[in-house]
Amino acid sequence: MTEHSQTENIPIIFYDGNCGFCHQSVQFILKRDRSKIFHFAPLQGKTAEACLPRHLREDTDSLILLNEEGHFIESTGALKILCSLGNIYALAGVFLWVPSSIRDFFYKWIARNRYRWFPRVSCLVPSTDETNRFLL
Repeated sequence: MTEHSQTENIPIIFYDGNCGFCHQSVQFILKRDRSKIFHFAPLQGKTAEACLPRHLREDTDSLILLNEEGHFIESTGALKILCSLGNIYALAGVFLWVPSSIRDFFYKWIARNRYRWFPRVSCLVPSTDETNRFLL
């Protein structure tokens, strides 16, 4: 069984494994994902290589949500993740009505500045309870 076939039916959030802001975002999601639906994989890892086209892995400044509907990048991916968390975060879905060009302008501004605002990190060490939600 290939890496991709093992991950076909689970929502995966791909993130920049070297980005402090991305690591904080993963921690934010882990704490609020009570149903434990999301799995996580760095864009630099084997799962990303098996599941995503090269242009998404190499030429992106975005997290990527891969689920049964397809892949979602930039603000659309972030908003779909928030909606999936439920509770008050589901209200973020209202912003999906805003044209993506406007939403993505702000997303890209944050993405361009993330290394300046947040220190680079070498690795995220999940707790023992979270280990099974991380893919290589």
